[in-house]
Amino acid sequence: MSSKEFILRGIRNAGKSYKRYKFKGLFNYFFCLIDSALRLPFSFAKPVGLDITIIEGICNLSCKMCFPMLPAQKRELSFLEFKRILDACKYVTRLNIYGWGESFMVKDIFKMIAYAKAQNCEVGTVTNMSLINEAAARKLIESQLDYLAISFDAARPELFEEIRQGAKFESIVNNIKSLNRLKQEYRSENPQLSFMVTAM
Repeated sequence: MSSKEFILRGIRNAGKSYKRYKFKGLFNYFFCLIDSALRLPFSFAKPVGLDITIIEGICNLSCKMCFPMLPAQKRELSFLEFKRILDACKYVTRLNIYGWGESFMVKDIFKMIAYAKAQNCEVGTVTNMSLINEAAARKLIESQLDYLAISFDAARPELFEEIRQGAKFESIVNNIKSLNRLKQEYRSENPQLSFMVTAM
């Protein structure tokens, strides 16, 4: 990230803190910057970033590196539980929602994204992209999700399908292309896409 991008992101985050919590939020954000600079063993500020695990042990794939580590407990967070957590965390402006499993198997994920966006949060999640067909892609763009990290571990179809058992390389690539095409149709920069690769 360049110094200009860093400054612009700082200004944007300060604006979000102010928009959600007025001067209290703005002061808390500046205290976060002080905490980061001083690296003290304690914090003056309340957190502005939050990760919420919305799924455990539920996935539509059996990936080589992930499946053996999936928790025995299978559970997805309800919208009411999600809302309770977010409401209890004052000053949060950046939110990541994911877990041990496929995020888009959570039935209320679009409702969660919409609620977080209504609270002026920047929202990101992770997906294996197998469930993001055209209808889901439209919902994603309309939900104003900010960031979408795509788990993608090989550039050759045979290796990809060996690692991500249950996925079809061509189908995943087509889903990504479809999402990018719809972003152009909607003239939307979001969700910003990135790849997450597990080195093996």
